[in-house]
Parts: sequence; C-alpha cells; structure tokens
Amino acid sequence: MYQSTAGLATARIYETTGEKQVEINEVKRASVLVKIKLKPENNAFGFYLLMLAGVVFCLPDNTYIVPEDNLRALSTFNISYEVTDPHSYEGKHLSESI
Repeated sequence: MYQSTAGLATARIYETTGEKQVEINEVKRASVLVKIKLKPENNAFGFYLLMLAGVVFCLPDNTYIVPEDNLRALSTFNISYEVTDPHSYEGKHLSESI
C-alpha cells in the first residue's frame, strides 16, 4: 500500500491481484489566508517564524498575508499580532486582496 497526502486529497493505492485500486479518503480544504500586523519590536523574529512555517505575502508597515494555520508559530513564541482584516482571502486572487 502506498499513501500520499500531497495536494488536496489523501489517496491510498492498493495492489490486489495485479490491479491497482485508488481510494480517496478525504478532501482537505486549502488554508484560509488572513491579513495580520506585527508590532515593530517583534517584526524581525515574527517574520522569520512565519517564513519557516510556510508561505508569507509581505505588505508595507509590518503587515503580512499568511495562512491561518501558520499563526500557531507566532503563538508558540508568544509573538503578538493583530488581525487587520477580519475577512478571509479564500477564493480571491491575491491582487484583489492587496
């Protein structure tokens, strides 16, 4: 059995009697993007943590658009942030978000 979690679905490939069967177990939703602002004293370390956690879109004035799941990295090190736009950016083009 081979199992892959790449992309948006978890798939298992079975080989039974020479035939391959694919079973898709769950469909994962893409992470919701949020716009946050870091305090100037935490900006460098907070930005570094966000980069390690995944994708970061940088905007002026210590403002970033990041996947909501990546905010855990900031919470782990007690880096405070402010959500500047309560609306998610799910389903929007990034150019529309900025």
